[in-house]
Amino acid sequence: MKTALIVFVKNIGYEPVKSRIGHEVGSHMADAIYGELLQATRQLCDGLSHDIHVYYSHHIDYNDAWIGIAKARHLQAQDPDLGRRMKAAFEDLLPLYDKVAIIGSDCPYLSPAQINEAFAALDGVDVVLGPSNDGGYYLLGMHSMIDTLFEDISWSTSEVLGQSLYKLWLAGKSFAKLDYLDDIDVYADYERWKNRL
Repeated sequence: MKTALIVFVKNIGYEPVKSRIGHEVGSHMADAIYGELLQATRQLCDGLSHDIHVYYSHHIDYNDAWIGIAKARHLQAQDPDLGRRMKAAFEDLLPLYDKVAIIGSDCPYLSPAQINEAFAALDGVDVVLGPSNDGGYYLLGMHSMIDTLFEDISWSTSEVLGQSLYKLWLAGKSFAKLDYLDDIDVYADYERWKNRL
């Protein structure tokens, strides 16, 4: 079976890439922290056999750390709504692959084994979610498009996971959940991650 992992990344320098951290420690430090998270995400993907498709927020960088790892590079849909950007990426790849999953670049606790677990779970369910402890999710995977997962979701809030599960229930879709993990949203999250290394 053909499998693809979408990785959403932000181009540093165009916007506050970690705005909450930026408010705490300044935009320069926030950019540096995001650079570390990008490196951790790249290392994660280096150990995977799935096709890696990197989606950039503002422009495609062909000379960055993804050389030799990315199967292809894309520009995210230029839409302020995260759901519509994610939906567009799935619409790009689902016609070409049997299973597609998406991650961001702010969950350094994610492991290759968990990515593989997500793709394996899709043999028996419609959707797989990697829930984060802040009420969102760090991974979404599916083998066919489910439009409702990208519509009327309160993105970047603690309601995302609950709203998504409710939509799956309404649609009669089966799902599996991975382990709960932390992502990096505030400086204290970053400090906890660094202290575990």
